[in-house]
Amino acid sequence: MVKIGWEALLPQRTKARKEPSPPQKMMEQIGVPASTTHSTFRYSEDQEVFWFSLLLHFTFSNFFAILFIFVSQYSEKNSIGQGTAYGLAIWAIWHLGLMPATKTVPSPIKQAFDEHFSEILGHIVWGAISPSAYYLITKSKK
Repeated sequence: MVKIGWEALLPQRTKARKEPSPPQKMMEQIGVPASTTHSTFRYSEDQEVFWFSLLLHFTFSNFFAILFIFVSQYSEKNSIGQGTAYGLAIWAIWHLGLMPATKTVPSPIKQAFDEHFSEILGHIVWGAISPSAYYLITKSKK
């Protein structure tokens, strides 16, 4: 939810690169049909939501947040600073490394600054919230 809320404020892609989204394109590259990756449901009178991309983005986000929390169990300190660094690392690995290498997105130097700015800030906020949410959940159970 953090990234989706953030992307509503600062859209992560320019209109020229809006379709297909990186999750849609990545899945199409591995053989998922476009009829699935582009399928939608109607949220309101005029809002079509790409359910597959939404599900995939939530899955990625939760997987990497849970991975951070699991790995941080072995650290003496689970801090917002560590979460922020983790968020930046995830951004760099995926947005500067894996997705350009697989041609899911253009080379980082061919992407608009606005895209990098939005994604960096979104990953910082997401990374900072992951340890905070974990702390609040575990503290309430004690």
